[in-house]
Amino acid sequence: MKINKIAFGDTEEAFVENRLQSGLNVIFSDDNNRGKTLVMQGLMFSLGYESIFPSSFNYKDKYFYSEIEVGGVTYEFLRKRNSIAIKSEDAMQIFNSVGEARYFLDKFVFSVPKVLKDGRNTLVDLSLLYEFFYRAG
Repeated sequence: MKINKIAFGDTEEAFVENRLQSGLNVIFSDDNNRGKTLVMQGLMFSLGYESIFPSSFNYKDKYFYSEIEVGGVTYEFLRKRNSIAIKSEDAMQIFNSVGEARYFLDKFVFSVPKVLKDGRNTLVDLSLLYEFFYRAG
């Protein structure tokens, strides 16, 4: 997966990081409390991760956007609260929950692992998937 763009904001203010390149990118600032961590938390949230924002950050009123490439196909994610829109080059799907979105991701974007739960194979939660993904990479 290649991350091309990360953005978040509301009607009052927004931040867009679109300077990402292939390979290693370092997000830095000489000052503390400038949003470096929020950029990464916003990326993960846009992709279906649970909220991990600090309690002082009102994420529920913000939109979170990311553009990624998987297998040469570009996908755009837009999330507010638990609703997620996923746009590919030829389609757009809107989901009312993260749970619904993971079935789309499994079928069209990348394989979501399954675990045996109550005697059935069940897709893992996206938060667990991304924990595995970033630890294994």
